[in-house]
Amino acid sequence: MPDSFDSSKLGFSSGSYGSVENDNISYIVVGNTITGSYNGLLDSNKGITMRVELPDNYFVKQKGSKLIYLMYIIPLLGLVISFLLWYKYGKDNMVVETVEFYPPEGLNSLDLGFAYKGKAVKNDVISLIIYLANQGYIKISEGDKKNDFVLTKVKDYDGTDELEKIFMTDLFKNRDSVSKANLEEKFYTTINEIVSKKNSKENREKIFEKNRTSKIVLIGIFVVISIFVLGALPNYIEYGFFDNFYSILFLIPFIIVILVPDLPMIFKIVFGVNIAAASFAIFNVPMILSMSTYTIPLIIGLVAIIGMIVLATLMPKRNSYGTELLGKIRGFKNFLETAEKEKLEALVNENHEYFYNILPYTYVLGVSSKWIKKFEAIALEPPTWYYADTFDYLIFSSFIDDTFSMASSAMTSRPVESSSGGFGGFSGGSSGGGFSGGGAGGGGGSSW
Repeated sequence: MPDSFDSSKLGFSSGSYGSVENDNISYIVVGNTITGSYNGLLDSNKGITMRVELPDNYFVKQKGSKLIYLMYIIPLLGLVISFLLWYKYGKDNMVVETVEFYPPEGLNSLDLGFAYKGKAVKNDVISLIIYLANQGYIKISEGDKKNDFVLTKVKDYDGTDELEKIFMTDLFKNRDSVSKANLEEKFYTTINEIVSKKNSKENREKIFEKNRTSKIVLIGIFVVISIFVLGALPNYIEYGFFDNFYSILFLIPFIIVILVPDLPMIFKIVFGVNIAAASFAIFNVPMILSMSTYTIPLIIGLVAIIGMIVLATLMPKRNSYGTELLGKIRGFKNFLETAEKEKLEALVNENHEYFYNILPYTYVLGVSSKWIKKFEAIALEPPTWYYADTFDYLIFSSFIDDTFSMASSAMTSRPVESSSGGFGGFSGGSSGGGFSGGGAGGGGGSSW
């Protein structure tokens, strides 16, 4: 027999049709094997009959039982192919860190944040406040109220950078100065616009290899197929049909999201997988877990799917320029964290504005606290863009840190009605917090 059965419900008979005689029949059952013999001769038109009661769909199940191997093969095959795609098209080349005392030439703080992390985030944009102040466009002072600041336009923007121009233009619309209150629940649209423009496909292809989308789509297809196999195949094996066919339709949005170009990959993954996983869990997992036969392939398959998703997120590979640039930025960040007092004093003597020129980059790289602390015992001239009756470094450093924290909250805050709703954490709201602190992420920094 192809599968286990209840031997107590097994019986034999011999003779004509309808006979229940079984005296001449002997048999034994070992596992699923029945061995028997008939002691005598059978006349013509007589025979031996075997009767056994079997569970419903016994032979249907056996017909499809070998399909269970697809629950192993498909996800693991997808994982192997995803790894090979990542190894060839997604694994970055070795990054060589160089010793750098200055940021790479031609990069403002927003550019550096984008090049370092592989994407721009909202607080990279806000770092332009100090960068543009160092360029002579903005002055920063304390507000009339506690926990307030004032940004004053020194001159109209006359540079060539499109995103710097948008930032300056929207910051000082028909006015020469702004306070925190002027920016709350208003400036977030400008922040979002600049982040979107900076993260454009054109800019990403300056530091990442082109044509990565097709590889990510291929991995996405394997993810979808694996989810389908894990969710629907047990139904077919057990019942011979897809009794929850409509739940499979929930995979369609996942496919659509994966195929849409130029969406942030994290959005694709969160949105698409949330829908597919919700369908899978609601309609399939309870049934599958109730049958121990499918527990192991389910666990292995889910692990493989997670692996595919991780490899998809790592797929963008830096080109030669992007790799070289990352090496310079890492070397620059390492210097900011480990520089000795004597070297810093020498750099300040060469350029009295050195500390202030570097300051916006430290916020982007997440090392502002370490950088500011290194200059507590170094004599500095006050920056030209800071208004105060007297200059005290400790007061200044505390003020500038607080200002950036307040600016981060104010410039990214959204009206309550605009920040409601959303999906998977993608609704609006303040990114909150200040710029201080370290940590690793993206190219080796944090999104602070």
